[in-house]
Parts: sequence; structure tokens; C-alpha cells
Amino acid sequence: MADLNLDQVAEALKGMFTPSNHFVFWYDDQATFEDNIDELEQRIGVPIVQMTPDEQFKTKLVLLDLQKKDESALVYSPGPMPELKLNFLADFLRYSKTYTADATTMLRKELQLPADQQSWLASQTQFFW
Repeated sequence: MADLNLDQVAEALKGMFTPSNHFVFWYDDQATFEDNIDELEQRIGVPIVQMTPDEQFKTKLVLLDLQKKDESALVYSPGPMPELKLNFLADFLRYSKTYTADATTMLRKELQLPADQQSWLASQTQFFW
């Protein structure tokens, strides 16, 4: 699935970086795109900061340095987003964008369905695939 959607992912990510938005966070729960991160970095033209769940503080220091230089970055974590009280990057998330590339979410956005229809669409995946 990662190979088929890499172009779509790259285009979506490129569009998320704007003069007012320098950071995009991508928590890839199932690490679907972990093997494609290097290729994706070349396609989007923005550095990717890879973060494991136990590297939040280290990642925050990197982002603070990038912020001082007015640079952009994609923060990729091959795991789920931690709950708010355990997330050292909550302040960055507040004024940045988040991205997800699971098939159901991509389909929901393509069909222009609201976010509250996500669970319904997930229950109907057999119809679409």
C-alpha cells in the first residue's frame, strides 16, 4: 500500500507547508511508511525528523533549533500519538498541522466526508476494497 500512495502522500505533505506553518506531525500508528521515509524526504523537499516514542524531548530540542532558524520540518513517528499529558510536543502540535495516511482517512478526505464519518467508513471498507 505504501508504494501506491507515496505520490499522493508527498503531494499532500507539500501542500501543508506554508509561510505560516513550518511543522507537520505525522504519527504513523502502524509504521506503514517507515521504509519510504528517505524517498519521501526527497519528494517533499523538507527535512524529516524521525522520532521514536522515547525521543520526544530530543525531538523538541531539534524543533526549537529549526524554529529559531525559521526552517520547516516533517516530524515522523512510526507509532501512535501519545496522550496529551504525556506529549512533550503538545505546544508544537497546537500551532502546527498533523497528517495521517491510513487508507480509510485518505478515502474519507477524497469523498469529502466529515471526520465524524470515519468510524462508519471504516466499517464499510470491504465495500471499497
